[in-house]
Amino acid sequence: MNKGRVLVYPPGHFCSKCGNTGYKQNDPSHPCRKDWEKYSKPFTAAFRLAPDQEPAANFQKPLRAFALSPPPPRGALCRNCGGRGNVVEFMSFFGDEETCPVCRGAGRVF
Repeated sequence: MNKGRVLVYPPGHFCSKCGNTGYKQNDPSHPCRKDWEKYSKPFTAAFRLAPDQEPAANFQKPLRAFALSPPPPRGALCRNCGGRGNVVEFMSFFGDEETCPVCRGAGRVF
């Protein structure tokens, strides 16, 4: 959908630039101008097809969802624990671990 309009392609039509999504490279900030000028219709209301009913036209495909990558970690890596957030207890026979006293378990110092 774009500015209250939806794309309705003729049967058998396929746009190699946008893959019938209406947006180049699945990016909503780059509309496929030719398709919007030629095939857009005003959106009035949603409708439902019966399970055995084929659509009379080739409707606009939804954009693919994409996952956002997490932001890069902030701060410097803790030199005391090496970024793990815990350290081996001092003078421990069994190698018990405790929370790093420098970064308090974050693994990074700010």
